[in-house]
Amino acid sequence: MMALRRRRSVSSVLGAVILAAIVFTVLIPLMIYLQNTSILYHLAVSERNRMELERIQEDLEVHATLSPDDGVLRILVVNRGSLSVNISRVYVMADGSSNPGKDLKKKITIPPLSGIEVLGPSEVDDLPVVNAGTAYYVDVSSSRGKTYAAPERPLNVTDPPYLLQISLLDMSYGENYGIRIEATSIDGGARIGCIRIEDSGSTSCNPVAEVQYYSERWNENRTFVFKVMPGAYTLTVWNETYTYPQQTLIILGNEAKIYDFGHTPPCPSGDCCTDMGASLEIELASPEVVLAGSSGETPTLEIYVVVELAPDAREMIKDLRVELNCTDPVSRPTMCSDVSITPENGISIDSLKPGQTLALKFTINVSNVRDEGDYFSLMAIITSGYGDRSGFNYGNCNYDSSKASTSVCKLTDILLLKRVLINKCSDIWGHDYCQETCENLGCEKLLCIPWVGKDRCYCVCESDVIPRCGIP
Repeated sequence: MMALRRRRSVSSVLGAVILAAIVFTVLIPLMIYLQNTSILYHLAVSERNRMELERIQEDLEVHATLSPDDGVLRILVVNRGSLSVNISRVYVMADGSSNPGKDLKKKITIPPLSGIEVLGPSEVDDLPVVNAGTAYYVDVSSSRGKTYAAPERPLNVTDPPYLLQISLLDMSYGENYGIRIEATSIDGGARIGCIRIEDSGSTSCNPVAEVQYYSERWNENRTFVFKVMPGAYTLTVWNETYTYPQQTLIILGNEAKIYDFGHTPPCPSGDCCTDMGASLEIELASPEVVLAGSSGETPTLEIYVVVELAPDAREMIKDLRVELNCTDPVSRPTMCSDVSITPENGISIDSLKPGQTLALKFTINVSNVRDEGDYFSLMAIITSGYGDRSGFNYGNCNYDSSKASTSVCKLTDILLLKRVLINKCSDIWGHDYCQETCENLGCEKLLCIPWVGKDRCYCVCESDVIPRCGIP
């Protein structure tokens, strides 16, 4: 019995040893293997998630354009994300293109939050020349397997994709304004971009575009539109008195710029009469002397009133009326009643623009001129006119010209009395020596006075007429 118990104890111990050996040689390695497999799986999933997260976070902006220096396609790349991006492939699809994939000449890494990187012939093989009439589609792939399409789809050199609008506000009247846009370099290399003036009728895309405009009213606003390729540009705006500092624009979409030259009120001081008086001039062009004749002729004069509005005037005057008035001389208070002015009610002008000069013709007839002559004075007066911007009535401002005086001369016949000494006035036979002497002189005998020694023969001779003028 005791031997049997010993054998049973040995069997139990041996079984336990065998079971432990099985656990340590099979189950524990299996568990370790399963645990390692799970860890590797989770590591692979984590790596995959990390790569997918990086792929999602990758953010490139790609644009297609050209250089006006050689006409070759350029690709503009901006990394707006927080991860570096390796460019792996460039694709350019065009009409008749059999191999859109383009090899890279060197490794291209775009750092995070970068500026614009330009991919040109130095970075990419076989970039095409951008030809008119050909459409181009550009894609860029990254090493993370993400593809970016340039939004210029298609890229067409005759129809640049973006609008650049330049607005000029509050322009001054009568000044020239200019806008100049020129393609420039982004990285110190070739120029990037080209410009076409919208509504110019031309389809050519040029590296430089310039427009000039003459403002024909105060505080005029105008917008000029240019069609542009993506790229870098310098923008200069000027007028006759000021040039804005030059701006550099990076255009990757539609762009608008506003230049305000400052509002100009029509009457800065608040007194329109004073402000306009410094710019408005009225002058008379009239003869200083006119002959009335000797037989009641009525002299006719042409008088011109010159009205000038200086270029710096702040507004145009509409419905301007100018009248010509006569002022009586002190020596003859009723003289102006004999002066007839045509047109009697003045001359109207639809509009007088800044920088404009007009000559208005009046006709004057003078009657009842005295033998000793007359004179009168004229003055031009603005009786009405309204500001185009302010609506102010400039007829209330006492705008008049300086007085211009005209002498009216009357022609008067002059007789010359000649005294001739003769031996005797007549003889006993009735021969009149005095009359004979006067006839020889071309005169008429007036009388003959016997005198001691020599008789005095007086002859009346016609002489030229002389003018007798009124003196202002």
